[in-house]
Amino acid sequence: MNEREGDAKNNNKEKKEEEEEEKEEEEEEEEKEKEKEKEKEKKKKKKKKKKKKKKKKKKKKKKKKKKKKKKKTKKTKKGIKSEMDSEREKESCRLRGGVVRVRLWLKP
Repeated sequence: MNEREGDAKNNNKEKKEEEEEEKEEEEEEEEKEKEKEKEKEKKKKKKKKKKKKKKKKKKKKKKKKKKKKKKKTKKTKKGIKSEMDSEREKESCRLRGGVVRVRLWLKP
């Protein structure tokens, strides 16, 4: 009887040790998975920041271009012509079905 009880105790100890080892392994795996998820989230955040920066740069470039177009003026032999006037002329020529021509702008 004593031998059987001793064997049973040893078996129980071994089982408990195995269970503890399995639990530790599972915990380690879970920690690794959590770390991987955190790294993925960090990468996503970095990508979003880069995209936002690119969008901001594009918007700034577009705004600058628009401002330049409004400010520029063309000098001709007989006067100064703004780009807005030349665009209106081109549109009116297109509406009439004619070829777009650049005309000299005369001062009134």
